[in-house]
Amino acid sequence: MPGGLHAPIEQWLAWPGPNYINPPTKPKYVLIVACILGPICLSTFLARLWVRLRIQKNPGWDDFLMLLAWLSKFTTSTDMSGMFL
Repeated sequence: MPGGLHAPIEQWLAWPGPNYINPPTKPKYVLIVACILGPICLSTFLARLWVRLRIQKNPGWDDFLMLLAWLSKFTTSTDMSGMFL
């Protein structure tokens, strides 16, 4: 089906308009997931970094990429969790 899935115009017209005055609230799933998976991610990252730096004494480019990935995960989850507080 080229062009993707499109709803018929009758269905579009039946949808309610946007509610900017009193929008529905969303549960704090992002905050809960960030609080659970954040420390797990940090501890595994630090364990891997400790093994690569102290035991093997051979850090690689993948360790640097993991550091960048963890930093982006931390900033993203912090920003998104702040929306739900």
